[in-house]
Amino acid sequence: MAPAYLLDTNILLRLSLAGGPYDEVVVAAVERLVAEHATLFYTLQYAAEFWNVCTRPRAVNGLGLSLRLPQLWSRRARSNSRSDSI
Repeated sequence: MAPAYLLDTNILLRLSLAGGPYDEVVVAAVERLVAEHATLFYTLQYAAEFWNVCTRPRAVNGLGLSLRLPQLWSRRARSNSRSDSI
């Protein structure tokens, strides 16, 4: 059985947005896990935090994005989910 890993909010953000100092490292690490057939999980709490950071205005430490990115991510995550995942 392949190992399982929990992806936290910071990983979800770095996978979704380019330009941060550690983006390449995070993407390479997740790509390696995928290549090794690891099971990747996120929790509802992390999804909510991701949504909040994306849509919160920049003036209050958010990204100030429209709802489009979190909606796309949410759809993609649901379509990739399995019935036995968390």
